[in-house]
Amino acid sequence: MHIQVFLNVLCFLLSLFFQTSLAIPRYPRGYQSRPASTVFQLERNGSWFENLAVQSNGNLLATRIDAPELWSIVPSSNSSHLGQGSLLLRFPNAMSTLGITEIDRDVFAVVAGNLSLPSITPTPGSFVIWTVNLTGARPEAKVLAPLPEGQFLDGITKFSDDLLLVSDAAKGTIWRLNITTGESSVALSHASMLPAAGQAVKVGVNGLKVLNNFVYYTSTSQEVYARIPVDGNATAVGPVEIITSGFTFDEFILTADGTAYLSTNPQNELIKVLPSGRVHLFAGNQFMLTVGGSTAVAINREHSILYVATSGAQFAPVLGRMEPAKIVAIRL
Repeated sequence: MHIQVFLNVLCFLLSLFFQTSLAIPRYPRGYQSRPASTVFQLERNGSWFENLAVQSNGNLLATRIDAPELWSIVPSSNSSHLGQGSLLLRFPNAMSTLGITEIDRDVFAVVAGNLSLPSITPTPGSFVIWTVNLTGARPEAKVLAPLPEGQFLDGITKFSDDLLLVSDAAKGTIWRLNITTGESSVALSHASMLPAAGQAVKVGVNGLKVLNNFVYYTSTSQEVYARIPVDGNATAVGPVEIITSGFTFDEFILTADGTAYLSTNPQNELIKVLPSGRVHLFAGNQFMLTVGGSTAVAINREHSILYVATSGAQFAPVLGRMEPAKIVAIRL
């Protein structure tokens, strides 16, 4: 009886391994993922860090989908020791915080709204853009603008001194928001930005960045990383270019030469994509919690350390395991 049970379990595990291995992206031979050290971790499963920003003093700001909160995290100077994390702000009339971007030195724009877990179901019309000013002795938060027509606001990035861009993951559009007046309008839309048909989780255009007159974006359920050329008003002046595809991209960062580091959430990996479109595994894999449920990436001011936020592998537990949300550091 014991032998039969063992054989049944072995067959199950082998079948699971082969099914999963078929889904693992192919990377260049000999490429090893980088080690990562935990900077800070929350205490309970089900927590979810969604996005990251870096202050001028090197401290991190992290948003949470599972709570309408902004956290401050002080990395340790010793990689073998955990940093310190604390609640900085709690936003009223919201369930979640999502995108964050710096709009001036130590002044940040933050997306807040209502998003239900674990279904990732947004409440259309609930999303508001806040500004958080950290230049004084105490943080000051105020509403920049509500976007009542927004259905699922997620990523946000500074486009110019006057404009922010905000992704709408349900509507499949990118909004422009005037920082001074609070006026908003649709800047960009494309079929690749829509949620993929037939998917339980309807997340389309997600992460956003701007570099050299291009808007770069990820579209999560369509598994697309792309860019589109724009003019000074963030209006498209050419066709969408798909840089690479086949990964469940979430948020990302861009370096000055166009190299991207992209989180992949349910794939539990951090991906490096060269400007040519060549793809490398940079950290983690589907069998490790190293960057389990990776959601966002930031880089320190010296450009020597990547920080990765996680959701603790809630979407795709690693060999049945989840963990509390965390921030990890990876040296470049």
